[in-house]
Amino acid sequence: MNFKSPQNISEQISNYIGEQIITLKLKPGQRILESQLAEEMGVSRGPIRDSLRKLERSCLVELFPRREARVTELTEDYINSIFNVLNDLYVSFVRE
Repeated sequence: MNFKSPQNISEQISNYIGEQIITLKLKPGQRILESQLAEEMGVSRGPIRDSLRKLERSCLVELFPRREARVTELTEDYINSIFNVLNDLYVSFVRE
């Protein structure tokens, strides 16, 4: 895989991994191997780690101690909690 500007390498990797998750090429609960991704993309593990942290903030990936990452599983409770947060944000936005 070749990466090009204007995005930095971490953003490009985040977009690639995010697309793999959204298209279900990486399944919910599946372990994400930093070393495998780094080799596949021809980059060091640093940008992979940065990308996984960014995806964790987007709730697409869960990071665990000792550098394990997994695709977030979308359980019914998880979806309901996200819905409740978004609903509260919309209500507060409309009130302002």
